[in-house]
Amino acid sequence: MGELLRAPEAVGSWEWFVDTGGKAGIFECLSTIAAVAEIFHRHALLKVEAVEICWEHPRNRRADICKTIPVSGAIDTPEYAQSLLASRSGDTSDAQLKLLRAHGGGTWIDVQGNAHTEADLILLETMPLFDDVATEVAVHHDVWARYAFSGAPHPEVHAANAPRLAAALKEVESTLRSDTSPGEPTYFGAVEGYGIQAPEPYEIVDGRAPDLTDRID
Repeated sequence: MGELLRAPEAVGSWEWFVDTGGKAGIFECLSTIAAVAEIFHRHALLKVEAVEICWEHPRNRRADICKTIPVSGAIDTPEYAQSLLASRSGDTSDAQLKLLRAHGGGTWIDVQGNAHTEADLILLETMPLFDDVATEVAVHHDVWARYAFSGAPHPEVHAANAPRLAAALKEVESTLRSDTSPGEPTYFGAVEGYGIQAPEPYEIVDGRAPDLTDRID
């Protein structure tokens, strides 16, 4: 377990849709996830250590099957694509690619300015949608928000981390040449632009935001 509290739902998420010019499949999804992962790597927010591939079975109603394949080099190669494809069981010929999800550590900065590595600080996934690749980035920690999950303000933590996330998201938008769409709000937060929306003034009592830890294990 990492040092940070992790919400079961996203604190914020952002989506992009990339037209592949033809039917989207594993190679298009892998190429997109590699390009976006490289951006987050340069911002020290995600070093991909494995990719999770999920297969769905639309005809026989079997449960989705997800397998995680370690990464030892570049992920946008034919060899790595074949290792992902090999995760499909031989008795599930009807299985279709549902999504790819990157896993790895990322760096966040604490109130003293110290850097820490947290697993899945950034969750990045791609999904084939006919001739589009849908890409989503989600965050589940409070270091991007102006207030901690406990409701305590942490302006130094927000100032050290939120601009890094915003810069990466803007670069993704430019690289993919696709407008950024905000994900749906959750109990733990909502998106405003390239960051997390601040609580409404009426929600602040004695300098504290609502305590959200009642829904965090």
